[in-house]
Amino acid sequence: KVWAQGFTGKGQTIAVIDSGIFPHADLKDRLVGWVDLANGKNKASDSWGHGTHVAGIAVGSGKKSDGQVKGVAPEANLVGIRISSVEQAIQGLQWVIDNKDLHNIGVVNVSLGDTATQGHETDPWCQAVQKAIDAGLTVVVAAGNEGERGIQSIATPGISPNAITVGGVDDQGTQDPADDTLYRGSSLGPTPFDKLVKPDVMAPAISIYSTLSPGSGLDDRRKNRPQGDYIAMEGTSMATPA
Repeated sequence: KVWAQGFTGKGQTIAVIDSGIFPHADLKDRLVGWVDLANGKNKASDSWGHGTHVAGIAVGSGKKSDGQVKGVAPEANLVGIRISSVEQAIQGLQWVIDNKDLHNIGVVNVSLGDTATQGHETDPWCQAVQKAIDAGLTVVVAAGNEGERGIQSIATPGISPNAITVGGVDDQGTQDPADDTLYRGSSLGPTPFDKLVKPDVMAPAISIYSTLSPGSGLDDRRKNRPQGDYIAMEGTSMATPA
């Protein structure tokens, strides 16, 4: 319905701070910027596979599947920021601030998180997120997959009050949201320490097909891999780019 109204992401750029991006056929034409804060490589890569999957949910063109596996904003551009630690993720947010005008970045996807040990005002990751928001960026963050811990299990930087924190639902494989249930792993609010109401929105988190980085750590050949180009994963990491 949104695509029919002309909203396909065209003219927008989404920055994905994650494990990297494999130059998948569905992504490489969208990739307009890249920085590797983990290893300093100039060529886009993703040895873990998480970032590639996340990026495909956001902007995948569906080229390798004749449009069957397509991202929510298939005409948006993509910038990849490869990181391997919280410190590098914070550096990545600053890199996006510094380069947002160069690449026309409007949205930052952070399908990452860590256990919150302090309130948002003193949490370094949350401070970096707020700085990005103050710079005019929309920052979308995973709630976390610690739902089994019960309430107050929202991860940082999902505890940031002005970030869009995304929880997960099980859509039961149907388009009708009436049968949706909470994804069992989705972290629950309120936030620890600050007691903020989170998550802000929910999106599908179960059996999400997206772009595969072949031979990566998440390339599980026991899973359904249509044509070897896509793989199904679950978690609030997948709900966030949606």
